[in-house]
Amino acid sequence: MAVDLGQAFELVRKLGLSRSYVYDRIKLLDLIAPAKELLGTGRITPGHAILLARLNQDQQKDAIAVKRDQWGPVRSPLFEAE
Repeated sequence: MAVDLGQAFELVRKLGLSRSYVYDRIKLLDLIAPAKELLGTGRITPGHAILLARLNQDQQKDAIAVKRDQWGPVRSPLFEAE
């Protein structure tokens, strides 16, 4: 997702947040749907979600599949065929 970093870093200045905090929160927009579900339901932390968001979509899917036993099932068409 395209984000205007100029506007994002204006928030850094106005709100007194660190650049890395704002960048990491924007990066969460790159999560695939199952990862967003895991984050939204509290099964992964924002820190874990940020690490996942740094991966490409296929890598995110693979990482979630590896940890599925620990994190629990995800309701997503990406995993329905499995």
